[in-house]
Amino acid sequence: NLRFSTHICGASLVSDRYLLTAAHCVTGHRRSFSISLGREDLKENQRSVRNEYAIQDVYIHPAFRSTTPKNRYNDIAILKTDRKVQYNDKIWPFCLPDRNQVYNDFMSVYIAGWGKVNQAHKSPTLQVARVNLVENSRC
Repeated sequence: NLRFSTHICGASLVSDRYLLTAAHCVTGHRRSFSISLGREDLKENQRSVRNEYAIQDVYIHPAFRSTTPKNRYNDIAILKTDRKVQYNDKIWPFCLPDRNQVYNDFMSVYIAGWGKVNQAHKSPTLQVARVNLVENSRC
């Protein structure tokens, strides 16, 4: 968030100009934020001009409805940075799967983020967990 320099949500780098995030994170914030890449600990001042990028454009899935709090269908957005991202050992795009990739129920995958670690607190350090996939109908 450019105005308050606070952490709002995470995003995943897809290419040297685009990131993937949740639509509910950017609804109403289309041009009022930047992205800080390569951070592992939100408490440490790891910000650097070369790792800080302004958001030039935000593309929210057209079927996303932010007015329905429990509705998280189509909760996806693409962010476009103001310039090319410089890759290094901590900043690299994630690999998108082949469109023919088959995902099985209970397939093991990794997730990462700074989400809640209990009812009251969010983690300031990047958390990683191994979880099993489940079908949307079972969520």
